[in-house]
Amino acid sequence: MAMGHRYTPEQIVWLRESAPGTSFAQLTEQFNQRFGDSRTHSSIRSACRSRGIKNGLWRKYTKEHLDFIRDNIAGVPLRDFRIMFNEHFGLNLQEVQIHHIVYTNGFGNGRDNKGARNSPATEFKKGQVPFNKGRKGIHMSPATEFQKGNVPKNRKPIGSERICTDGYTWVKTKESKTWKEKHRLIWEETHGPIPNGYCVIFADNDRTNIVLENLLLVSRRQLVIMNQRRLITNNAELTKAGVATALLIIKANDKLTVRQKRKIYNKTAREKAKESESRG
Repeated sequence: MAMGHRYTPEQIVWLRESAPGTSFAQLTEQFNQRFGDSRTHSSIRSACRSRGIKNGLWRKYTKEHLDFIRDNIAGVPLRDFRIMFNEHFGLNLQEVQIHHIVYTNGFGNGRDNKGARNSPATEFKKGQVPFNKGRKGIHMSPATEFQKGNVPKNRKPIGSERICTDGYTWVKTKESKTWKEKHRLIWEETHGPIPNGYCVIFADNDRTNIVLENLLLVSRRQLVIMNQRRLITNNAELTKAGVATALLIIKANDKLTVRQKRKIYNKTAREKAKESESRG
């Protein structure tokens, strides 16, 4: 175990390899499990930032992230949308972070995101007097008011399904507008809760083929390697082989010495630098 706030060369190499595509919360949990340590979220984040290690998640969100928010935020409370977003992308964002993304990109759910500037033309202006000032408690139109206990006509019953623009099918699991990805539900019905740091993918890369035989459980580390090496294909058997290949790569990598890992890292860095120079 490292003393104080110091990190060993082996731990730094591990952080460089594991950070891409992994939230700092997940990275902290994996780090402590890997090295038997008890680092805090802020300690891991500071160690990464001071060494230029980036996970590509927190400061810049992808078009897929923003499209998902735009297409699914309407009418969903931020506390529920945070769960949807984290489960979909395998992250661990807090509600305040979701609010920040929504506000800075001008999205809104029409409920509790008061900061989002969706329609400046209709916003309440400073100094403007509300039309109902002094009429608090007066019923403006009792005949058309929504009565307590009434159920909206557009409320979806529990078990309802919807397909988002990214192709994933979501199922309503609770009355409080709580939705969950169908393929995760199917997996958990048979195998139990999905462990932290893991996700479920489709063997044939078809998000509409939601059957248990087509679902594969992989770690976030495996998924990063499979995406980098394009091991996820339309052929289920090839994808299954890719899962095994990614696991072998991880095991082989874990057995390398610190010097070997540093040598590989430096070699890769030089190759990338040469590529960028040739393109420039």
